[in-house]
Amino acid sequence: FTFLYFFILIYTDASLVIPYLNLPFVILGPGDPDLAHQTDERIRIAEVGAVADIYIQYILSLKQEVYTDE
Repeated sequence: FTFLYFFILIYTDASLVIPYLNLPFVILGPGDPDLAHQTDERIRIAEVGAVADIYIQYILSLKQEVYTDE
C-alpha cells in the first residue's frame, strides 16, 4: 500500500473555522479525491485500515505530549 501526498484545491467546512483559530489543517482520508462526492465514489477497504492507523498513531502521539508536558 502506498500513500500519495499531493496538493489539491477543494472546499471543506473547515475553511470557515480555521481562519478564526489561526491553525493549519490537513484533510486526511481514504479514497481517490477525483471520485469524492461523485455517484461512483468508492474506496478500497485497505485504505480505511491504513488511515485508521494514521489517526491512532496521531492520537497516541498527542497523549504522549500531554504526559511529557506535566
